[in-house]
Amino acid sequence: MSSIQRTAHAVWQGALDTGHGQLSAESGAFTDLVYTFASRTAEKPEHTDPEELLAAAHAGCFAMALNSELTQGKAVPARIEVSAEVTLGPTPDGRRITHSALTVEARFDQAVEADWFQGKLDAADRRCPFSALVRASGAVEVSGMVVR
Repeated sequence: MSSIQRTAHAVWQGALDTGHGQLSAESGAFTDLVYTFASRTAEKPEHTDPEELLAAAHAGCFAMALNSELTQGKAVPARIEVSAEVTLGPTPDGRRITHSALTVEARFDQAVEADWFQGKLDAADRRCPFSALVRASGAVEVSGMVVR
């Protein structure tokens, strides 16, 4: 596969603590999506923030990587659900992404063995570019189960 490039655009207005920004994607999937610094610390944020977007990207990337691993292993999943919880925390070099916890549920029309599935989770983690990106500054934890 050749290189893939995607473009997004950010605009910020105002002070960090009271201002806001807008994010837009080249694809048009989102335009002027509001993000704020306050959303990083709010218990129930009303806007998004970079960590939430990274969590969504990591979950999506991992779901595709796992699907590929499972399909190559001749067990096409009926459904894969991935949740990602990204942590932004203090480090000696400043605040960094320190952890991403992935929780996976996969449904199959046929029976699959737990050890085989765990091997596919591990392979998908190695294959997912966002797992590698997070590992550059933190840790990735993957837990998964097959549900019927």
